[in-house]
Amino acid sequence: MNQMQILTLLAVFVLLVAAAPATRPAQQDSVNSTMRLGGVTMSIEMPAHAPLGAPLKLRIRLTNESGEDVYCAGSEPAFTSVIVQEANGRDVQITEAGLKACPNGDGGTMLRPGDAVVREIDLTEWFQFPGPGGYRVSANRNFVAFMNSGRTRGLATSVLFGVDHAFDLQRD
Repeated sequence: MNQMQILTLLAVFVLLVAAAPATRPAQQDSVNSTMRLGGVTMSIEMPAHAPLGAPLKLRIRLTNESGEDVYCAGSEPAFTSVIVQEANGRDVQITEAGLKACPNGDGGTMLRPGDAVVREIDLTEWFQFPGPGGYRVSANRNFVAFMNSGRTRGLATSVLFGVDHAFDLQRD
């Protein structure tokens, strides 16, 4: 290839790059936050952005990756509580349906090694969002003890851990 051909190709390349539309980084459609304590992993996934009033699905996954049974106290194995706050830290009011659906302290579930529980809730059914803006959701889980062959061992007191992330609601 001679010098003239190289310059012609270079000029065509520069023109193509200049004519290409500018691209912005893609807006993240969903966020997945994960927390690990011992051999237990809790993750939440939900849209990072959603229109105000549209269903807002929060997916919570609790996985026992340890070699031991894990006891989850309460009526809901995936989480103990879900909290939504405005960007200024003020709690978003929970709905009557949210109050009825909240886990209680009754019962419990044993997660065997390798087991996972997944729950999906619509935050718009559980919380009264006051309007568009930034919010933060937290899902928490309280563990009473790790179990091995029916004998309590390891944790003498309960441990609370959780995951959270920010999202925003926008007008249509």
